[in-house]
Amino acid sequence: MYSSAHSGSNESNLIAFPMAATSKTALLVQVDPFQSEVWSTALASQSITVIKEGADVDLSNMLGQMASAGLTLPDLIIVDMATEGMNPFAFCRFCREQHPSVKVLLTNSTQTQIAESEQRWAMSQGAQDLLPAFQTDSLLTDLLTALGRTSGVLGLPNLDQQALIQILPKLLEPKAEATETVALPAPSVAEPSVPPAPKAQRTYRGRPY
Repeated sequence: MYSSAHSGSNESNLIAFPMAATSKTALLVQVDPFQSEVWSTALASQSITVIKEGADVDLSNMLGQMASAGLTLPDLIIVDMATEGMNPFAFCRFCREQHPSVKVLLTNSTQTQIAESEQRWAMSQGAQDLLPAFQTDSLLTDLLTALGRTSGVLGLPNLDQQALIQILPKLLEPKAEATETVALPAPSVAEPSVPPAPKAQRTYRGRPY
């Protein structure tokens, strides 16, 4: 399995799931942690091998390095349009011209709806589709739409809807927030002041002085 060799990016993180019966691999780049978790879990539920990359990855350079090294390129790249410093449409055109076997699926983690004109433009630039962000209140519907589209792009057979239903509780369970315990200083007890000892009276021949 490919291990990221580019500089300045996080190391590739291969999701550990059972061996993929489909022999399909998806490279995932998502800015939002929740979107990344939903995508990786959902793809793995369909026996698709998932490789996660950090949002600072240079995808064009990475694909070039993999091709030069004779490594198998991913079948699909799912990339967030909100990825900083990246022109998603230029990347789609790059893949279409330089690596036509690699399909690109664009997502937008900042939008819950995609205008039809935006979708058409993305597809005209080489993207397979442009999908909105997953929402917790419609997660199953969103998953069925997104994974149905993904399966179609990869040429996979029927979508395993039951597997998607089974992962919902895990994805929707509230995340425990880490609470930081602040150690308060122990209250200080002021010790009673001790009055100074009286000076000894000095006398000379019975008279004080």
